[in-house]
Amino acid sequence: LFQLSQHNTQQDLWIAVFGKVYNLTAFAKDHPGGIDVLCECAGTDGTEVYEYAGHSESALSVLDRFQVGVLE
Repeated sequence: LFQLSQHNTQQDLWIAVFGKVYNLTAFAKDHPGGIDVLCECAGTDGTEVYEYAGHSESALSVLDRFQVGVLE
């Protein structure tokens, strides 16, 4: 979690969802829900927020190309 927490800005935006870590820096501007919600979760485990938003399974598949690791 320490390494994840270091990527907590709009210019360096990593979020964990379901144990996988994603670098969403390039995707943030295109996020349908807006960049602000991603910035609020930057550097953290955003699984709870992700689930609350009610994303579809296809939304999770969009994240695949941004995966940079897994939580340990």
